[in-house]
Amino acid sequence: MARIPYAEIENAPEKIRDFFVKMGANDVEILNIFRMIAHSDISVREFIRLGSRLLVKPHLDPRFRELAILRIAQMNQARYEWTHHIPIAVGVGITPEQIKQLKNWQESPLFTDRDKTVLGFTEELVRDGHPTDETFAAAAAFLEPASLVELTLSIGYWSMVAKFLNTFQVDIEEDFKQKHAKILADIGSL
Repeated sequence: MARIPYAEIENAPEKIRDFFVKMGANDVEILNIFRMIAHSDISVREFIRLGSRLLVKPHLDPRFRELAILRIAQMNQARYEWTHHIPIAVGVGITPEQIKQLKNWQESPLFTDRDKTVLGFTEELVRDGHPTDETFAAAAAFLEPASLVELTLSIGYWSMVAKFLNTFQVDIEEDFKQKHAKILADIGSL
């Protein structure tokens, strides 16, 4: 259960209400995370826009982004982030078997060398604040500068999201759980 009530969008300042109306008109679901962040009318639009930009038409291969996000969710025990990104990950070609092996990615034969480089980059950035020179060079060998920047931004952004979700104990939407019940049950929890 969330630690504070979700913001009531209909009572938000006009700019925020209009922003959410536009999201709904574009078939964007108003998720609980957005409703929680809506308490900060100065942050909510920019927060959603950055996340959307990293998800839509990125330079970074979405497979690499989703591997990073799922690993971040595991490292932070961010159940909401994990649950919401499983269908996205499967949609970009990550198999349920790979997701199940994510905790043991270093030993798993299910991941390519590039996957492992991205996962190592992710872990080092989350754990140490930066990748080692060796890991950075390995990533730079196959990611152009725009993709390297987006990988780093994605790791930072979804690490912040994980911490936000955990701090406020944002609830996973019941309709989301029902819609994706089969794949979520198959993959299991963090």
